[in-house]
Amino acid sequence: MSTLEARGVAVQRDARQILSGVSWRLSSGELQAVVGPNGSGKSTLLRAMCGIWPVSEGSVLLDGHPLGKLPRREISRRISFVPQETGMYFAFTVQEIVAMGRHPHRGRFARETAVDQLAVRTALERCDIAQLSGRLVN
Repeated sequence: MSTLEARGVAVQRDARQILSGVSWRLSSGELQAVVGPNGSGKSTLLRAMCGIWPVSEGSVLLDGHPLGKLPRREISRRISFVPQETGMYFAFTVQEIVAMGRHPHRGRFARETAVDQLAVRTALERCDIAQLSGRLVN
């Protein structure tokens, strides 16, 4: 079981304090929600916990290891982040987008394997969107 933990996290962007003193622990298999008004720092917290934005205070730990000391590829294998709003400028299918999440699990130019295909099918089924796999996302 994996854990992702924020301990006393603060995030500052452009001299503006967005988060201060946030602690939160997630374990694999859990479903949790982050709720709050617009502009309260929900997306900032998620970006900090994925290592997309740096924390100005505190720490983010993945299985007890500081996120900032782990190789980006290792983080990408274990943490996924899908922002609320994103632009799709190419005609990818839902299945192709899900398959992009397998990139950190393969070599740089390696082809998709049967293991990758199974992981994509499993993800589509778990999210109850297998019926949309051929639909274009744009």
